[in-house]
Amino acid sequence: MSFSFFSTSICIIVLTALIFSNVTGTCTEGSITLFGSTREYEGLVSVCYNDTWSVLCAGTDSRWNVDTATIVCRSLNYKGAGIILKDHGWSNGTSSSLPAVQFTSSQCTGGTANIITDCASLESITYCPEHQYSGVLCSNPDATAAANGDTALFSFLSASNLGLLLIYYNGSYGTVCDDEFSMNEVQVLCTELGFSSDNGIAVSSEKFVFIQDEFQVYLDTIRCRSYIDTTIGRCLNDGFRSTNCDTIESVGIICQVQGGSCKNGDVRLMGGTRAAGRVELCIGGQWGTICNKGWNDKSANRVCNQLEYKKGSE
Repeated sequence: MSFSFFSTSICIIVLTALIFSNVTGTCTEGSITLFGSTREYEGLVSVCYNDTWSVLCAGTDSRWNVDTATIVCRSLNYKGAGIILKDHGWSNGTSSSLPAVQFTSSQCTGGTANIITDCASLESITYCPEHQYSGVLCSNPDATAAANGDTALFSFLSASNLGLLLIYYNGSYGTVCDDEFSMNEVQVLCTELGFSSDNGIAVSSEKFVFIQDEFQVYLDTIRCRSYIDTTIGRCLNDGFRSTNCDTIESVGIICQVQGGSCKNGDVRLMGGTRAAGRVELCIGGQWGTICNKGWNDKSANRVCNQLEYKKGSE
């Protein structure tokens, strides 16, 4: 591997106040809605069952699959296949009181119009662990039709300049292996997506562990010529779906926002004195605080050395 992963832990703070206004009140039997995300085309699946909005519990049931996810998306007027998302982080402990339902049977196929009224039977259950709530990503209605080789960054954060790197091939998105993924590839990708070609970084897909397993690895060993190639799809590679790379080796990207106030990897101290304070880290041209999970004297020393001090402590 020709680059070093960013070594500082990133702490993602998610707002715990989710909006449940669309899953309360009366409903029409068999209706489906999504909630919990800031984007209307993704979220937790809620169905109207016995005149009550109930979250669909996936559990370990194989009947919550690509076919049923696609039917959910199509019933909401989104085109294309739905992507099943697990460990999505949308619930955050605020939705444990919601009623839940689970499949008792399903004969759903790709041509079914409505998962609830046409091909599946449900039953109410008393408890569903939040990490087993059914999550789905439908095609963004504002996006143009994708072509083979098109790229996107995907995460559950609102920032568009960071995420798991996805590449489109024959009707679906997959990830890109981090083998030999260097600054040349980062520069080409960030430029392709409309961000600055400078100061972008590649990060371990462990930062996006909650979504990486929902995709297959589509591309391996990309070799870009930053002065010639204008898109990742044009770079030399081993061929689509010709890889022995595991999903844990998928690459994530953080691009520098045009006109950002700082450079990726910059650190500063805030809220104290010149030599002491809260540590802030620049990611994608924006400042943010660092989570204290795993923070120790070694981490403090590294920050202080970067700020040209001799030694630091927690």
